[in-house]
Amino acid sequence: MNKAEARKRWLEVAEPISFTEEDFDVLDLTLSVIPDLRICAAVLKHARARHLNYPVESVDELIRNIDDGHFIAGRHVIDVEEIRTYMPDAFFPIDHEGELLSKVFAALGRQRYEMAALASLHPHSISRFLANQGKEEVKNV
Repeated sequence: MNKAEARKRWLEVAEPISFTEEDFDVLDLTLSVIPDLRICAAVLKHARARHLNYPVESVDELIRNIDDGHFIAGRHVIDVEEIRTYMPDAFFPIDHEGELLSKVFAALGRQRYEMAALASLHPHSISRFLANQGKEEVKNV
């Protein structure tokens, strides 16, 4: 299946609503409802600018397209270790842009879930968790 066919099949599961360039403001406002979708759009924009080739077979292949060890989307900074953590081997291969968007959205959801769970822990538990992850312990909590 070529890239255009893969994209068409992926889009077939969505509601059959069409948009034109005149609808940019509508889509821009809509992305604000779920901020992670705006981050997904920034990832896709970056992937296109880097001419990412599909299929992407591994997280390492994806990370090779990230400069300086992190990706910045607005106020959201994603480092390569977070990408490794939240985009497991099961997410690959990524066959087309639609799958990239879906898997980045899922990874952001995983990250938010884990951060929410972490926030509900006792401060000493957080320090132990971070130490086990190789991160600096939380001070003065």
